[in-house]
Amino acid sequence: MPHWHVDCRLVAELPEDRVVGTRFLINAPFASLALATLLFAAWEGYRDITVRQQIVDWERRLGDTSVAMRDVDRMQAEYAAESAKIDGAAAVIKTPFVISEFVGALGRTLPPKMVVDLIEWGDTGIVVRGTLHESSERAALLLGGYVKQLHDDPRVGPHFLNIVLSGLERSKDESLAFEITFHMRPRAE
Repeated sequence: MPHWHVDCRLVAELPEDRVVGTRFLINAPFASLALATLLFAAWEGYRDITVRQQIVDWERRLGDTSVAMRDVDRMQAEYAAESAKIDGAAAVIKTPFVISEFVGALGRTLPPKMVVDLIEWGDTGIVVRGTLHESSERAALLLGGYVKQLHDDPRVGPHFLNIVLSGLERSKDESLAFEITFHMRPRAE
């Protein structure tokens, strides 16, 4: 049937009349991809800021504890020094050699006319100084025998590497000053 008016429509230029247009269908996935990218970037930015704040917080805490750590290190060094002193004292206490036993053995074996004036104790040994009221020949024999007797004594001899007469001198009052040195055996650790 013929049209009652002239059709002036330009069909190519008319908008679509579908409910969901093609342009919307093309733009929707790209818009959702852009939105997802934007959300991901925002999340990464948030995590970056959070990590930076945590780093600043931990560095501050480390700075606060570094003073405490220096104090702890100083105290540990002091404790180690004190511990070494205690270990040294324990090693001395553990020694099987008892000084009272040594003095007892000296007194028990001391020849007549012999007087002990001084006993010096050191890390490496013991020095006994005294006087003897005898003639030079008799004093030399007596002291030599006394040193041998001390070396052979089971309470004294085993504790020393050697026992030597280290000094002999005539004094003004005709007595003889002597010095006997006892060299300690190294302690077994």
